[in-house]
Amino acid sequence: MKTLKVRGFIPFLAKQWGAYLHWNLEPTPWPGKINAVQAARESAAAPSALQNILILQVESLDKWIIDHQIDGEYVMPNLRAIKSRSLYFENFFALHNAGGSSDAELAALTGLLPQEFMGLASNNLHFLPSLAKALAGHGYYSAAMHANREDFYRRGEAYSRLGFDRYFGESAYSGDAAGGHAKDLEFIRQSWARIAELPEPFLAYLITIESHAYRGEPGAGAAFASRLGGYIEVMREVDRAIGYLWERLQGAGLLQRSIVLLYADHPSYLREQGCIHQDCVPFLIHAPVLQAGVDGRPGSPIDVSPTLLAMLGIPEPPQAWLGASLLGSHGAEGSYSAEGSYGAEGSTADRKVLFRDGISIHRDPATGNLILRQDEADQKYIQYSDFTFGGFNRPLLPWE
Repeated sequence: MKTLKVRGFIPFLAKQWGAYLHWNLEPTPWPGKINAVQAARESAAAPSALQNILILQVESLDKWIIDHQIDGEYVMPNLRAIKSRSLYFENFFALHNAGGSSDAELAALTGLLPQEFMGLASNNLHFLPSLAKALAGHGYYSAAMHANREDFYRRGEAYSRLGFDRYFGESAYSGDAAGGHAKDLEFIRQSWARIAELPEPFLAYLITIESHAYRGEPGAGAAFASRLGGYIEVMREVDRAIGYLWERLQGAGLLQRSIVLLYADHPSYLREQGCIHQDCVPFLIHAPVLQAGVDGRPGSPIDVSPTLLAMLGIPEPPQAWLGASLLGSHGAEGSYSAEGSYGAEGSTADRKVLFRDGISIHRDPATGNLILRQDEADQKYIQYSDFTFGGFNRPLLPWE
């Protein structure tokens, strides 16, 4: 299914103006979680010792590129190896809307659906229950790191409002690690120096940028072939950066006491993903309490925070998030494993992913296949997200 993507400054500004002129939301109560069955099962998860959390959000990472080979060599051997040692969710879908890459951050950190305009511009973020705020009550120090300008998507302000202790933007980096054209390997190198000094337990949220330049639309001809070739080459560099970070985490002993999440903000849109919806992206979790494997449950960034808190045994903010933990029952050995049967009692056969346009993805309990459908009743989740982000306050305009 194809969906319209808003790209460029003019369409983005038009979205902002539209939101500003029509900002008249009715108070909307919490409608409950989108996936009530999974939400009910979260209480079965036994708490683990407080562990560090490292989230790596990779720009424009496609599923197919992880296993892609050229002349018998993998383009991303480091990530492929990490995937084999992690719990990998093969039906994870980006919530890519007017906020672009920042939509992944906003959904992951607040458990809410992105808005029609740039969500990080909301002036209500400091009222929102977020992952960083939930962790702060348990002694966590939170830091976010991104090579671009602090005022791009207003990340500098937004992360502070979301409860982060530090935001490291362009001014915190130098050379090839700084700016909109930063190289991921150098960015990761300089970020590692900061991660190594964070007080434990910590939440570190890293956002890469190098692969942004090779986004495009599916097509044909020499121009497209050149973009695809360029994308493949830049993903080799991204993989080197991921490998560097993994080696440092391993060498410092952090892998043994950390939960590591890796996912894409959105696909490159250069090739079909082989999924029911074009916004299918990689998502994996690596942790000592996890058994490696492949899980077919549908999920999206709004499930990130609930999943992490479920793993840590930390209660969620009451009546706040729409997402739900992606993990199954807690095993007898004290480790989580992938859900193997979708027809068994307590399974998540009816788990769904809801997009901003009202389209949702479900697993058909009769066939086991993923299907698309639209249900008017789902509008309450979209309305709740909009009201919670903005409330009675209009969204900020770009120059405010």
